[in-house]
Amino acid sequence: MKKFMKNSLKKVFIAALGPGEISQGMAFAKYALSKGSAVSFAVLRKSNLPFLPKTSARFQKLLAPTPRKLNALVEKSRPDVLVLCNSKMFSWDAYFINHPPDPKPLTVSIDSNWLFFKESPYQSLPWTDRHYINLPKKVFRFGQKEFGGHYRISHEMLKKIKVVGMIPSYKSLPARVRSPIRRKYAKPGEKLIFLYASVGGLIKPEVFGTLTDVVEALCGQSCRIRVVHAGDYGLPRREQRRYPWLTYAGPVTTDEFYAILASSDLIFQHQGLGTLAQAISAGVPAIANVKDVRDERSPWHAHAWEVEPFARAGACMFFSFSDPIKKIITAIESLLYDEKKRQRMRQDQKAIYSAGELVVFEDIKRLLNCASR
Repeated sequence: MKKFMKNSLKKVFIAALGPGEISQGMAFAKYALSKGSAVSFAVLRKSNLPFLPKTSARFQKLLAPTPRKLNALVEKSRPDVLVLCNSKMFSWDAYFINHPPDPKPLTVSIDSNWLFFKESPYQSLPWTDRHYINLPKKVFRFGQKEFGGHYRISHEMLKKIKVVGMIPSYKSLPARVRSPIRRKYAKPGEKLIFLYASVGGLIKPEVFGTLTDVVEALCGQSCRIRVVHAGDYGLPRREQRRYPWLTYAGPVTTDEFYAILASSDLIFQHQGLGTLAQAISAGVPAIANVKDVRDERSPWHAHAWEVEPFARAGACMFFSFSDPIKKIITAIESLLYDEKKRQRMRQDQKAIYSAGELVVFEDIKRLLNCASR
């Protein structure tokens, strides 16, 4: 590792690829701010600026639509550390692969995948000094080929990787907070299912259609269920009336999103690892409904391959779009009404949960201190 002259973490520069990465970056930014650091935060698209808080004395939000613009902002800021939320940022641009900011600060990344091998269509930047993986250690292990997963990562690359736990990390909500939310969305005696599917216009109808078939079948068996849907895939009003058990949450803040999720009995989602991380933090049983591997453009980025390690760790169940609906009905019914199965998944979730923001902050300080000696 190169010699980095500064030995304290006074200035942090964060660059985030998209909304999911922005949530990771903001979680770390809030922790760094709480420790007295100043934070500059750059996003690639102007449409993502509203996700960031207002500029203040120690927080600056910036727009960096190109690698050259990002480099210029970093070079002007001269931070102690550059934090890339997704190490594949601008990886399609040969300029950025070969031209880090000059002078290059200590550069780290926050990633939530296993895509660190030559065959991957998404290559991480070679000048990143440390990759922080915001997954539970058990889940990351289960994703590796030698432990039954699908991803083979070289020994040399593993030396640059540190698995840190959840970023963002969340706190479970007390009953006094959950109770009014449940009263808002569900009647007494109803089971509350939280539905979220954010990826791709063709995927949302698949996930919604699966849950519709399941709930219709369970309601036909006299089960009392309410589904609250967060997300932007809606139905025309005349269609909504077909499903008396469905409620749209409408536009919600990130805090409201988590509060509804954490107050539910079950989460039914697509692959989103951010939603799954919140389910684990809240201790709410979860089921992921994902595209079949054979239908993916690239198996290396298959949603099923990403979710499978979580299921092996007991943190969720997952089904493909082609799985028989009866199989999914049985799973949902068991996680709603079988208390032993609910508690088993909640215990497995608790066993793998850990907050990652502190781990990353302290490791960056250690790297800076070691490099300054």
